[in-house]
Amino acid sequence: MFRLLRFKNLRFICNRNVSNKNSNVSDNQNLGNIASKYQVFRDEDSETILDVVEERQKYARQLEEIDIRDPFEGLNLKRGKTGVFEIEDLVNALKRENADSVFVATVSPQYNYVDYICVVNGRSHKHMIAIAQFIRRLFKQKRHTDDIIPKIEGESSNDWLAIDLGNIALHIFSKEARERYDLDSLWSVGPDYDKENQKKDPFTEILENHSFFLQDLQPADPQS
Repeated sequence: MFRLLRFKNLRFICNRNVSNKNSNVSDNQNLGNIASKYQVFRDEDSETILDVVEERQKYARQLEEIDIRDPFEGLNLKRGKTGVFEIEDLVNALKRENADSVFVATVSPQYNYVDYICVVNGRSHKHMIAIAQFIRRLFKQKRHTDDIIPKIEGESSNDWLAIDLGNIALHIFSKEARERYDLDSLWSVGPDYDKENQKKDPFTEILENHSFFLQDLQPADPQS
């Protein structure tokens, strides 16, 4: 440890006359002149400078005082049996990240796709990305060495992100895009009741509205 000594207006002026005439100047006068030109600092008032080892020890103590929360605390870090994630583990992780309106639907085995579709929406684009990145990080913690780390699809979009978790397809929408595409209805009640799927193509609708012009037409008689 070192002590830093500071001086105010550090100037040394030696104006002592060696002649016998001025040799009788009292010590008190000399001290008074010095005191008027310099500020006196006591050792206990000086700034403390730590050496390298002491600085490291101080920094380590500061880190110990900081409460660093484990981002995966309370979550199941073991790999699931049907996939890296069991659907319950994924839902818990999504709720941890404050994902809104978590929706889960089973997928029929005949599609040979995934076991579950999971749909959520984020509160902002930044929140959507944070959800996707957290699920991917958690996947890395849970996976076995032969499990392929999934990519985040749709990163160039502001409204939709998706991650193929193997046995679960996770879709992360903005609130507006989720209402527009309505995957919840498509996968829960089927295409026959999905309002988006039931929308007709404008060209087909035109043909149907004008089909009465063709009602009286009969196929040509090939023998005539």
